Amino acid sequence: QFGHAVTIDGNTAVVGASGSNANVTTTASGSAIVFRRIGGSWQEVQRLTASDAATNDFFGFSVSLDGSALLITAPGDNTGATIDHGSAYIFVFNGTTWLQTQKLLANDGALDDAFGLRYGALDLPYAIIGARTHDHSVSDAGAAYVYFFNGITWTQTQELRAFDRMATDTF
Repeated sequence: QFGHAVTIDGNTAVVGASGSNANVTTTASGSAIVFRRIGGSWQEVQRLTASDAATNDFFGFSVSLDGSALLITAPGDNTGATIDHGSAYIFVFNGTTWLQTQKLLANDGALDDAFGLRYGALDLPYAIIGARTHDHSVSDAGAAYVYFFNGITWTQTQELRAFDRMATDTF
């Protein structure tokens, strides 16, 4: 699934490959490949994986780049016993390499929320991540989560829901 998600900012492009294998012990754990425009051509410079990569995480399902910050979602990531809770990872470019700095989760995440299944967007100091099957007493109504970066850490600041939400809206 190389190319399932793409993002570009200046001379840096990131391509999600959510179905790739991070290592020999995982299947569809996913990855994201960073390309840099060097001397007039695009060259692969780094392959990113989640520090806690596991089978069927689908890391790289959505990618969003803003300068030296990168958001990558993994909608199949399990949180403890919560299956397919989903997560998102923040990477920062330190001038030489991309480093994972934080893993984002929904504060009220639940089974099969698919947090990050469709989109994650980054526009510093904000990030927003969709959870299309998140329930709030309305089956699969969906939600989007807003995060704020204070210069040190990312914090969930709001959960967005449609005022007229209905079952299976997948907002």
